[in-house]
Amino acid sequence: MLTHIPKIIGGAKTLFIAKSDTGFDTVFREGKEIVIACIAVCQYRPEEGFYLFGCDKDFNSYTDFFYDDLGEALEDATRIYKTDNIHWTQIN
Repeated sequence: MLTHIPKIIGGAKTLFIAKSDTGFDTVFREGKEIVIACIAVCQYRPEEGFYLFGCDKDFNSYTDFFYDDLGEALEDATRIYKTDNIHWTQIN
């Protein structure tokens, strides 16, 4: 369960977020293994389009994918992170 949800990630407004206790993926940055513990769909204002961010447990973004459509961003997360079990929380 998400307890502290940032309204801004990577300078973009957080629209949806999901967390995984086991991690969605692992990436390597500067020789370190980073667990993608949560994913977020965010939007830079006034830019059109949406970003799917892969973040560590502290909500630092390590991956990003751009989409023209919000639904496409949410749906594509299941393909990218190879899971059908994503429980999105909408941020108001």
